[in-house]
Amino acid sequence: MKTASYDFILPFFVASDELRPAMKQIHSDKNGFLYATNGHMLIKVERDSAILKYEEIEKFPNAEAMFERYNFSEKAIIRTDNLVEILSAYKWIRETETELCKKCNGTGVIECEHCNSESDCKECKGKGEFNTGISNLSLLITDNYYSVVKVINKLFKADFMHVLAICAKMLEVKEIEVSFNENEYEPHIFKVGDAQILIMPRQSGSDDFIREIKVKSN
Repeated sequence: MKTASYDFILPFFVASDELRPAMKQIHSDKNGFLYATNGHMLIKVERDSAILKYEEIEKFPNAEAMFERYNFSEKAIIRTDNLVEILSAYKWIRETETELCKKCNGTGVIECEHCNSESDCKECKGKGEFNTGISNLSLLITDNYYSVVKVINKLFKADFMHVLAICAKMLEVKEIEVSFNENEYEPHIFKVGDAQILIMPRQSGSDDFIREIKVKSN
C-alpha cells in the first residue's frame, strides 16, 4: 500500500560517514525496489509503496545480493508490543547540546563578593550550563556493558532493534515476521509491512547487557 510512512523510515538506514557517500542516500533500482543501508542494517521496500520519488545512486552496493545470498529455512513471529516492552528494560539517556552559563562561567556556583561564601548560581540553578535545542533519546552505552537484544540465539545491537520497533509502530504492524538460519554469523530478515529489513548480528561479549525477545514459530 502506498504511504508516506515508508518515506519516513527509510532515512533511519542510511550511512552517516563521509567514507561511504553512496550509502548516505536512498537508492532506487531498475527492478522497482528502494534500498538504504549503513552497512549494519539494510532495508528493501517496493518503490510503489513509497510516496516520494528516488533516483538510482551510482556506486551503490549490490543490496539485492545480500537478500539472495542467504537461503533462510526458518520463520518466526515477534509481537511488536513485546519488542517495545523488552527495549524499555534498557537504560536510556537524553542527549542535548549545551552552553555554559556566563554568569558563573560554568561552575554552577556564585561567590559572594563581601563574605566569600558560595551559593548556587540562580541563573542556571547550580547546573553551570543550559540545554539548547531538542533532546534526542538514545541508548546509554557505558564501559560496563554493551546493550544487545537476543533474537533466536543471535545477538543484535539494541539500537538496531530500536529502529525496528520504530518502523513497526510507524507502519502500524502488530507482528514482525523473522526469517533466519541457525548459523550464528548469518543475519535475520525482519518483514515489517512491505519492508524487508536485514540486520547483521554481533558476537557475544562478557560485558553484554542482554534481554531476550520471545518468538513464536510461524
